[in-house]
Amino acid sequence: MLVRSETFANMRPALLRLEDVGPGGPYRTLEDLGRLRAVFEYLFAERVPFHVALIPRWKNIESDGSWYEKGIDDPYPDEYLRKLIGLLQTAQKQGALFGMHGYTHQYGNRKMKDDNQDTATGFEFDIKNAPETKTPAYAVQRVTKSWAAFRRAGLYPHFWESPHYTHTRQQERIFELFSRVIYQPDVEGRAATNVFMSETGVFYIPTPLGYIDERNTVERVLSRLEGFDGLASLFYHPFREFPFLERATGQTGKPVFRNGLPVFQYRRDTQSDLQKLIHGFRQRGFDWVPLYYVLPKQRVSPGQSQVVFYPLPFWPRPPVQLLPEPIWPLGAGCLLPQPVVWNTVD
Repeated sequence: MLVRSETFANMRPALLRLEDVGPGGPYRTLEDLGRLRAVFEYLFAERVPFHVALIPRWKNIESDGSWYEKGIDDPYPDEYLRKLIGLLQTAQKQGALFGMHGYTHQYGNRKMKDDNQDTATGFEFDIKNAPETKTPAYAVQRVTKSWAAFRRAGLYPHFWESPHYTHTRQQERIFELFSRVIYQPDVEGRAATNVFMSETGVFYIPTPLGYIDERNTVERVLSRLEGFDGLASLFYHPFREFPFLERATGQTGKPVFRNGLPVFQYRRDTQSDLQKLIHGFRQRGFDWVPLYYVLPKQRVSPGQSQVVFYPLPFWPRPPVQLLPEPIWPLGAGCLLPQPVVWNTVD
């Protein structure tokens, strides 16, 4: 069932997801974490609800042939992991919604021709010449490890997203048991441009505007918004903001640190791609919203129907029910509207 409601008659919702965040790659140093924090804080300051596709465990082969591997579920986290987990927990308290983006976003323990052994580059499911990656049992193993890693780190997964949107139909059924939101199109293509609710009551949220890169530029995405009939949803890799940041210094000219991380701020002589996106969408009449505000839930009472946009608990969860209050954690700098409610006479 396509979810297209009169709720948005006077509202044009837009969704932003920060992609491929994890304990490695472009985020592997304390300085990188300081830059990532600056991106988070910019979005909070602009009152933009955002989602983070988090990869719990990062694995890749280094240039010298050695393996790099760190995870938010490491039993004895080092200083770097403690700082990363603290940063993510703080963002969660302020309102960021995290989701499971696979477990390692890769497959393989040796160098592979297509570098599939490296996190964020590789696929995790439905891999050619790796039949075990196509099975429901493998899906159960990976999503369980991902969820356990979130729990160990004190984070709450609000959605699932398979690496590169790739998995089998049988595996999709498994993921539906673990999350009421799959933040990608379904394998049958019913959620290509709008939110789709499956027969099992799971919501699929697509990103029809894609992601920003050298071909799909900010200007191109903004130009598509005119007359766009789908959900204005896209994802963005936060490391793309790093060239637009600079170290903050104190009155003595020395670098400033906060909570053990260097403080970064946006340069004033230029505008980043993310800044262009945020303001460009707003100038065109779009409102940035959390994913829960595009998931309607219907209550039926004598003589009328009521539709309410409520944040709902995810797996593991009690029997289907509506919460009396939203669970979106309102934090300093992230003020969200109240749930949308309207009545119709039956």
